[in-house]
This record gives sequence, structure tokens and C-alpha cells, in this order.
Amino acid sequence: PRTVLKWNGTKTDFIELASALYEGGFISTENGPFSKKEFMEQFSNIFNLDIQFYKNLLSKAMIRENSATFTYKLNAILTEFYKRLIN
Repeated sequence: PRTVLKWNGTKTDFIELASALYEGGFISTENGPFSKKEFMEQFSNIFNLDIQFYKNLLSKAMIRENSATFTYKLNAILTEFYKRLIN
């Protein structure tokens, strides 16, 4: 089913996030283990995102000057958010 959610980042950033979630074991199914390909298909459907060639995007993420660009950006955003809440 289609959703109203839209991914506003790059597809490479999406793959970086999805890979971190999958490799970290943060998401599972009720039916047990599932492949990375199945995960990518399901996760990208949440955002109506077409990532048929996710392995190419993953390669692109790995060869960037800073291979974890998106996750570092998330960390900075969360750190600032927590600081604002505390102050």
C-alpha cells in the first residue's frame, strides 16, 4: 500500500540509514530472519522510494570521502536537539 510519507534526503543517504538499521539488527519480522534485499524493498516502500539498485547506492555511500556522512549528520542533529531540551 502507498503511504503519504516522502523521503527528502538523497537515495544514497537512505541506503546508508537502511543499511545501518539492517546491519545493527534493529528491525526484524514476525516470521524470523529476512534478507537485506527483502528489508530494502519493505523499508523503501514506506517512503514510496524506488531503490531497485540499492547495491550501487551502497557502493556510492562507501566511497564518499566520509563514508558515514548521513549518520554523522543525524548524530549532530540529535545532539543539538537534546541540548535545546536540556536548556
